[in-house]
Amino acid sequence: MSKEQKNIHLLRTEDNIEAEMVQSLLEVNGVFSLKKARYFPGPSIGITSAHGSPFGIDIYIMEKDKEKAEKIIEKENIGNLKEVDVKKENWQNYEKKRNKIRLIFGIIAVIFFVIPIVLVFSVNLYHLFLYLFT
Repeated sequence: MSKEQKNIHLLRTEDNIEAEMVQSLLEVNGVFSLKKARYFPGPSIGITSAHGSPFGIDIYIMEKDKEKAEKIIEKENIGNLKEVDVKKENWQNYEKKRNKIRLIFGIIAVIFFVIPIVLVFSVNLYHLFLYLFT
């Protein structure tokens, strides 16, 4: 892929509405852009709202338009242009959410499976002792 055809990450928006506004602003100023909703494997797949992905929307532009796009965004005071380690930040957030879900399922498993098994075992053990020693 040549340098002119390579797409680079410009910024991340909170929702689809903000992403559409940024894309329109760039388009009016002659900068082609793409938007991509951010999703992660696991429980979050397919979760969407009227505003897009719950993890935000990334805006990509062609590398040759980077300086022009950054000037447009800075002039309009939109978004956050600082470099973000997208993968690291997103996976950390994903891991936190996954750990919370694991904790919830663990508590549910204890309440609905472990406690009843222990109760049934103890009741059966009690009846066995009554049978053997009476």
